Amino acid sequence: MPMTREEHIAWCKQDALEVLAEGDALAAIARMISDMRLHPETSEPIPDGLVLFALKSAAVGDFRYVRQFIEGFN
Repeated sequence: MPMTREEHIAWCKQDALEVLAEGDALAAIARMISDMRLHPETSEPIPDGLVLFALKSAAVGDFRYVRQFIEGFN
């Protein structure tokens, strides 16, 4: 049985947060974005401005915002 939208988002968050816990914020963002595209109900594009801000935060080491970016999906 396929995952529900909610189950898929929870899986995406867990996957991305595991990468973030390993210390790779850029990869965590990329993982969240790519995982979200795998489910038909979450495959819509994520706003460029939101992604850009998350990437800039990762580049300066603001893991707190990267975590908020990941956890903010619902």
